[in-house]
Amino acid sequence: MAGEVLIIEDDIVNQLVIKKLLQKKSISTHEAENGQSGIDVLKKNPGIRHIVLDLNLPIMDGYSFIEYINAHDEYRHIKIYVVSCYAQSAFNAKMNNRNIELSQIVQYYEKPLAIQEMVETISANATVR
Repeated sequence: MAGEVLIIEDDIVNQLVIKKLLQKKSISTHEAENGQSGIDVLKKNPGIRHIVLDLNLPIMDGYSFIEYINAHDEYRHIKIYVVSCYAQSAFNAKMNNRNIELSQIVQYYEKPLAIQEMVETISANATVR
C-alpha cells in the first residue's frame, strides 16, 4: 500500500460510505469533519498520501485547507480529491481568485458524488509506488 487516505467531510453519511468503500479495497483511512481537524489528523499521521476533501466545511473550509497544504512543503506530495456541490468551473474560478495552486488536485467530483468512481481512482493511485 502506498499511503493512507484522510477523508475531510462534514456529512457523516458521505464520510462513512467513502470510508467503507476504501476499506473494502484494503486502504487505511482517517476522518475529519472540517479543515482544522483535518490538519490535526494530518500532523499525527505521516502515512497519509491522499485526501478526499469537501469544500463547504465548518470552521476551516476546503479552500483554506488547500492553502495550508500548499504553504507547507512537507505536504506537497499529497494528492487531493475534491468533492463539492459546486460546479467545477466555480471551483476553478474561486481557486484562481484566491491565487491557490491546483497542482495537487488529482480529480474534482461534483455532488451527488460518484463515490464508486472516486474510490476506484484513489485505489489505482494508492497502489502506484
